[in-house]
Amino acid sequence: MNGVSMSGKPTNVEMSILKGFGIIAVVISHHLNPIPAVFPANSYHMALFLFAAGYFHSYAQDNHPFRYILKRAIWLLTVFYAYHLFHALELYILWQNGIEMGGAPPQFPQLLYYPLITFTTYGLGFPMWFVMQLLIAQSVLVLLRWLIQPLKLPEWQITLVLLAGAIVATVGSESGYPDPSPILIIMRTLFCMFFLQLGFLYRAKLEGAIPFDSFTITTVVVVQTIIVAMHPEIAYSVGTMQFHGQPILPFFVACTGIYVCLYLAKAFAKHCDESHILCRIGNNSMHISAMHMSFGFIVVLLVRDYFGSTYPIKDPLYSYDAFRFWGLYIAVGVLGPLFMIEALRKLRDRVKMRLER
Repeated sequence: MNGVSMSGKPTNVEMSILKGFGIIAVVISHHLNPIPAVFPANSYHMALFLFAAGYFHSYAQDNHPFRYILKRAIWLLTVFYAYHLFHALELYILWQNGIEMGGAPPQFPQLLYYPLITFTTYGLGFPMWFVMQLLIAQSVLVLLRWLIQPLKLPEWQITLVLLAGAIVATVGSESGYPDPSPILIIMRTLFCMFFLQLGFLYRAKLEGAIPFDSFTITTVVVVQTIIVAMHPEIAYSVGTMQFHGQPILPFFVACTGIYVCLYLAKAFAKHCDESHILCRIGNNSMHISAMHMSFGFIVVLLVRDYFGSTYPIKDPLYSYDAFRFWGLYIAVGVLGPLFMIEALRKLRDRVKMRLER
């Protein structure tokens, strides 16, 4: 189901809802959810976003890779550095108020080159590491596809080659990698490129061929339940490339998680348009990724003080009762950034209208 967004740009409602489920899973994965899950968020959320990004890849980008990379880099790095500077200021204010988070307060000129060394931002903005990694993976993939164009390989063969590379990355990760390090970035890129290619393969060849019916979804859930019973720890981390000694299992559980989210997205897309809350969440997933920990931290901090908690405040994930207030953290972490960015857009539009008069 396609439509037109509020900005006038074409939108794919199904993919927007899919990204909505994905970013909700990201927020869930950062709050110490005490509820056991058949589809734990960490088993599929990064792969889902790579899949969605790959879905929108086009053959035209393969023909002009450098133009694509430049355009993509300008957009992603602009957003990344804007949030990086915001989180640097945020961290400085926290340190000034006695909340020692992130190891040390930001200092100039370190804050200018910090992301180029660590591939992430300060303090509560660290989930933005994915933006840098996405840019690298998309750039390498489009260059690779451009280089192999003369071979005229079918998409499924390209996908298998990239799967082999991704498996090399997961097998090698058993010994661990220093973070940050060039080898970690290379292994993450190998892993990410497969799911980017999988998303493109789905759109190009599989979208109408894969069944999304009650029998298939039931089978997937049953198989996943059996897997969880056999392997209780199926969650993994792409950020640190930690797969708990299971180099093959992450690919399977990532695909089952993506399938279930696609099934739900298709069901919702039949009755929703781009104004639906899930669609709006998905279309603002980058902003939610950048800001959800800040909103969650501030609100949960206020609530914990009301309840008289005595936890020390030194870590954005584990030391301020996120476990106790996990439901509040998820709601605020998702909706807070969404409403903030929508309000800023409305303000921008009003200012623009007044200036044009």
